[in-house]
Amino acid sequence: MATAPYRNHQGARYSAGFGLVGALVSGAANYLVEKQERVLVQKIYFKYMKKEQRELIVVDDGVVAAHWKMLIAGVAVFVHLIAGMFALMYWEGMNFIDAFYLVCVTVTTLGYGDQSFRSQAGRIFAVFWILSSTVCLAQFFLYLAESRTEERQHEIACWALHRPTTPADLEAADLDGDGDVSAAEFVLYKLKEEGKIVEDDVQGILKEFSAIDYDESGTLNLSDIHLSNLEKEI
Repeated sequence: MATAPYRNHQGARYSAGFGLVGALVSGAANYLVEKQERVLVQKIYFKYMKKEQRELIVVDDGVVAAHWKMLIAGVAVFVHLIAGMFALMYWEGMNFIDAFYLVCVTVTTLGYGDQSFRSQAGRIFAVFWILSSTVCLAQFFLYLAESRTEERQHEIACWALHRPTTPADLEAADLDGDGDVSAAEFVLYKLKEEGKIVEDDVQGILKEFSAIDYDESGTLNLSDIHLSNLEKEI
């Protein structure tokens, strides 16, 4: 009869553990999905990059930053593992293998229940250690995925910058349809191709430009801004 409450308690622990992990990584998943949306659209084009174009790829600041964040998070996870093992061996009298086992199942929120912090000092330590170690582990996996995404984004950007320009590119870059591509139009096209901006961003900016261009001359000056502000006030 005593096994049923114990199993219910274990099930509650598992549910709480999975719930904590889900709350920590849900925001990370949304963040990565937004970045991957742009990468996946262009990935099919990158696979056809020539070997000599791949050799032009250099390290990007975003890639370096992602690698550093991953490294720092990895070090934080390692420090938490060592601290947890030391606490278990010191306060709970566990050997190295048992301490390492309990640290792993706790940080990953599995919590089988066969081993636990039992002393008062150990449980006080565990309150802060479990929360911080779980967050660090979630951050490490986030930065690991972000690092790979940044690498892929950088490779696509290099491909977009170094591939030959075709007549189809000029047609796509001609935003005003006059048959000529200005420097501004070409820059916008390349930024879209690299995945740094999307068509909705461009259209929103052009809409704002049209609203400010009071005399519809295609250029902006102080008179346009003054007249457009007066019209808004009226």
